Amino acid sequence: MDADDDEDSRSPMAFATMAAIAKCLREYEDQLEALKLDVSDEDHEHDLRIFQDDLERLQLEADFDDLRLEEELEDLQELADLQELKDNESKESIGAHDRLKMFIYNLKNQINEKDKLAEKLKHDEKDKLETVVKKALEWMKDNQTVDKEDYEEKLKEVEAVCNHVLTTVYQRSGDAPVE
Repeated sequence: MDADDDEDSRSPMAFATMAAIAKCLREYEDQLEALKLDVSDEDHEHDLRIFQDDLERLQLEADFDDLRLEEELEDLQELADLQELKDNESKESIGAHDRLKMFIYNLKNQINEKDKLAEKLKHDEKDKLETVVKKALEWMKDNQTVDKEDYEEKLKEVEAVCNHVLTTVYQRSGDAPVE
């Protein structure tokens, strides 16, 4: 890894801290030179090693903080993805619920309106459709938190009963072609 990669991988706070330490080291060296103190090379090298050790320690701490932050970001992304999945499942379930409910209420209205289906139904056919509507509404009341597939399955059940009765009614009345 080259120096540019090291700088890019550090957090801004760690980079600023290391820059401040490097600045202090330069100032220290400048002060020694300006004062022309009689300091042995050994003392100077010792101080330089201390500053370098501090710099390395701070770099390690910054790297550790970066790893911890990266892990936290990954955890947050996993939570966000999970929540998005749950939201999508919920939307699909609500859509299936609404389709079933709309089908049931449209059927109920057609059964009871004279200008619609009501006048074409025999008594037993009307009873059969009313029973399927009543049972479907009860099922929906008792199963408000089911998933999309359950609502779709119930809709297919209701449609199957209705299609059988309606096919018979339309064939008898001649309103629809016989298949």
